Amino acid sequence: MVNGLPTAVTDSLTGVTDLLTAVKNLPTAVSDAPTEVSDPATEVSDAATNVDGSPTTVEQYSKDVTAFLMWAAEPHLEARKRIGFQAMIFLLVFAGLMYFAKKKVWSAVH
Repeated sequence: MVNGLPTAVTDSLTGVTDLLTAVKNLPTAVSDAPTEVSDPATEVSDAATNVDGSPTTVEQYSKDVTAFLMWAAEPHLEARKRIGFQAMIFLLVFAGLMYFAKKKVWSAVH
């Protein structure tokens, strides 16, 4: 994964509010966009309340969307990491057992 990608996605999602504000402030003759662009901060505060108590801000929503997109990209990442850790522990224990078995088998030769 590219370093900083979640931050870039979050920044681009929060930048949408800046874009909407800029479009809202454009003169009608210059812009073909509708002049009735609602304020995103008002929409967010009235949208919902979070069960976990996290704030209902554009920044928090963009972080939540980014976390979901990261999970959707690799839904089995946590299981893969857990299995890899278990495999490393097994290999370390197995290597230790083989080392001591080798010492026992070859102790008569030395």
